[in-house]
Amino acid sequence: MRSFTLLAAVTALFVSAITFALPHVGSGAAITPVWRALPGATSGNTGVSSGDNPFGDYGTSTSGGVSGHNGGGAKPGIGDILAGLNGKIDPLSRDLTNKLSGGVTAQAAVEVSIEVLAQIKGLLVAAAVDIQAGVGLTLNGQGIDSHGLAGLLATLIIIIVKLLDVVVKVTASVQTQALLALVVDISAALVVIIRLVLVLVVDLLDILKPLIAVVVGIIVNLKLGGLISVLKIVY
Repeated sequence: MRSFTLLAAVTALFVSAITFALPHVGSGAAITPVWRALPGATSGNTGVSSGDNPFGDYGTSTSGGVSGHNGGGAKPGIGDILAGLNGKIDPLSRDLTNKLSGGVTAQAAVEVSIEVLAQIKGLLVAAAVDIQAGVGLTLNGQGIDSHGLAGLLATLIIIIVKLLDVVVKVTASVQTQALLALVVDISAALVVIIRLVLVLVVDLLDILKPLIAVVVGIIVNLKLGGLISVLKIVY
């Protein structure tokens, strides 16, 4: 299996661009995962360059693309954004997992994984933009407490991490630079979302960590350095 110590250069580009777009989180908003660049890898052949907007078309979207609220209604809260995000990513994750467990070839697994992971990346980035725009701690117009918020965030983390684990295992023999770049991008976008939420609720991490215990081992095994850092995982 190809080592997952890859693509740090690509990750750094993506993370620096994301944190530039989300200024109040600070320059350390997303910690670069531990992957090193593939031989010859440059921003030009990975689809990400210092001049690109990593948010793509999602950078101008509003919460309507994630939470289901449109621009004409009340501004959604962070609970709405996370609940909407989970509602969109969970079926994508389930569908991809089912396809990958259906005896597909490794190459077919790579192709379908790239397609679905690109959608998930877009949803995560759009959610980060919406949260950064300034939202209240509400869900369906009602206040949401730390435990409710931690539950929504934990669900998102578990869905994403478990899916990445499946993708990495099934495509181990034919992992491509495009696929690995998506794994890096998704991890970085998830780190940004987590940091944004933690800024809003200072005690959230203590509540969150027990809820994600089921995927801590996966995070460590995949060497997802940004998640290890932001979640303060000790191993």
